[in-house]
Amino acid sequence: MTCVYRCNEKKADRLRKWVNSSSQHHLLMLEDHPTPKLHPHSRIHYFSISSENQDEIFEKIAWKFLFFSLSIEEKKNPILQRFSQIYSQVHLRAFDFTDQGMRLVTNFRAHLSRPTFLANSAYGKFPGVPAILCGGGRSLDAARKELCSLQNKALILSCGVGLEKLHQMGIQPHFAIHVDPDSYHRFTPSEVPFFYQLRSDAQVTAQHQTPFRFLMGSPGNFPLEGFLQSELGITEPFDGGWNAGTTAIALAYLMGCNPIILTGIDFTISKKQLKQLPKDEKKIFSPTGKSQFSRIDWILSDEWIRLFFSQRSQSSWGTLTPDAVRISSSHPISLKDQQWDPDILNKVEAFLQRTATTASSTTQVWEEFCQSMKKCTLLCSQLLQEIERLFPTPPIQDGRYALLEERLSQEVGYRYFLEPLWRYGYHLLKWSFSAEEVALHRILFLQSSCNKFHAL
Repeated sequence: MTCVYRCNEKKADRLRKWVNSSSQHHLLMLEDHPTPKLHPHSRIHYFSISSENQDEIFEKIAWKFLFFSLSIEEKKNPILQRFSQIYSQVHLRAFDFTDQGMRLVTNFRAHLSRPTFLANSAYGKFPGVPAILCGGGRSLDAARKELCSLQNKALILSCGVGLEKLHQMGIQPHFAIHVDPDSYHRFTPSEVPFFYQLRSDAQVTAQHQTPFRFLMGSPGNFPLEGFLQSELGITEPFDGGWNAGTTAIALAYLMGCNPIILTGIDFTISKKQLKQLPKDEKKIFSPTGKSQFSRIDWILSDEWIRLFFSQRSQSSWGTLTPDAVRISSSHPISLKDQQWDPDILNKVEAFLQRTATTASSTTQVWEEFCQSMKKCTLLCSQLLQEIERLFPTPPIQDGRYALLEERLSQEVGYRYFLEPLWRYGYHLLKWSFSAEEVALHRILFLQSSCNKFHAL
């Protein structure tokens, strides 16, 4: 799919020929005012973006054309650049739904089988304490000497695979942070207390042989995750950005840490690693004239960090070595100018002791959701029976069918799991079936999701 903005007549004629050259080609035309320049065509789509809510319009367009391969003309145009950025964000969020949510649900079930502490018990408990956040990037190796000298003078938080690299250096972080739903790295057993989200890979967190599990909130991209969090008492929003590194920044800030120092959070990869990525994952940046290679989510993370600290001028931040966050406007922290805290170990131990009696039980929350899913499964079967009984009459006109739909819509399992899954599935099916066929495939899709859930 090609996207253009303010297309003139000459370009419109050229693009129409491109659309007609293949049944796979779609043209997305963004205009300040909806004045079609081409004759009506099923694969030429016009959108007016004159509204002030431009980002909201871009997001709706991105969901409508989910998983199309996007190219834009005039790559330096700020309107097209912003649309491309939001399009990438939507595709990253849609990844939660690609397997009908089963990857996340598997993690939810595992986490909710064990007691947990809530991350907000750590908020404000380390005021003014320097924090060093350690990712798994190449700059972590360059910071080994500094980390060894500071491991009992600053709060050290590992981010994802940074935990393994710190262990290899003989450094024990005070806390670990895990957010990846499906980690690509292997982790060895550890006794480090950790912060996690319901979506975090349960096989990774199971390697932590410690009772100190601190559950963080998430932005709520996956509605079931948001619902389960609220049932556990996590009601405040938590914007942790795009990965473990950005999540650690948000968490350290809420814990009261200052300054926040980054290392191993590079957001760049080698040419060899780049070749292993899918073609649409590659991004090349040359902020200083030298080519650097990154990924879409890392580029979004870099932008998130800039915005985060620009809105919190009272927080100091920087990097432990010049190599960290290579595509950001960061700066190395002067270690000589910092006031370190030699009492870190006692503060961490005191915090853990204070929270030791506040663990929350989680099993009832999951059991109640499972009961709702059983009801949804039964209702989907009854709806299919009604469709078969009424065929070829559209079932929506039947009172009994409408009543079953109403009962389904009231179930927690439908509202927070099945219906959001269908909103995603609809974007894939709408191009292949008529409206009547889509109605049938909706119930089949819901039933399939129910069956997959019960088979876990």
